[in-house]
Formats: sequence, structure tokens, C-alpha cells
Amino acid sequence: MIEYAKFILPKVCMWETLFQKELKKSYNWIEETEIPELYKWCYANFHHLHPVILAEVFKDYSQKLEVQALIITKRKSAKRHNMFANSA
Repeated sequence: MIEYAKFILPKVCMWETLFQKELKKSYNWIEETEIPELYKWCYANFHHLHPVILAEVFKDYSQKLEVQALIITKRKSAKRHNMFANSA
């Protein structure tokens, strides 16, 4: 399905409403494992044209990325804290 998105989105990118419709359809149809690829590809190709649409469609995915980054940051912080506590 991601091939369809990569085929159709460049063809409709000049029409905001149609682009949004096709992006939402693609997002909902692709496998969950393909979302990161679609996200990166869309931001690389259409961020300059449709930043608001991309932010809206990928809102849940972006929030998931933020949560994952926060978890990683907290783990690193906890590891550093444990290293200092153990060395004292």
C-alpha cells in the first residue's frame, strides 16, 4: 500500500483537500510497520507544501515518537544517576 501512496501523493500535492484525503486514506490503509517510512517520505517531500496537513495526519505517530524519546531520555538519566550513586 505504501507504493500507492508514493505514486498518488505527488500527483495530487497541488490540491490541498485531495492531498489530505489521499494521505489520510494511505495512512489508514498501510501496515503499522510502514508508518515510519511513510512519515519520513512525506516530511521529506511535502513538508514545504503541507506542514499543517502532515502534522494533523501524523499527530498520533508524532506523539508516539515523543513518548519513546522521553522514555529513552529518562532511562539514560536513571542510568547516570545509578552510576553516580554506586560510585559514591
